[in-house]
Amino acid sequence: HAFMPEGIPPETEQKLHALMAMLEAGADGATSHSLAALLRDFPRQPFVDEVHYSPEVCTLIARAVAARLPAGL
Repeated sequence: HAFMPEGIPPETEQKLHALMAMLEAGADGATSHSLAALLRDFPRQPFVDEVHYSPEVCTLIARAVAARLPAGL
């Protein structure tokens, strides 16, 4: 990607993974829904910079959220 052609620096990626693990541990499943598993086997770099997902990942997230919405909403 134009912002980070070499990908995310390893130390930043480690911080992101630690943050995701912390958020995952706090998710109760009843009032929250983790999307972390969506990226478990994602074959490419999911971020375009330190805080923004790629368009493909945004689509995955949007579909996952939409699937949890009540019918007719």
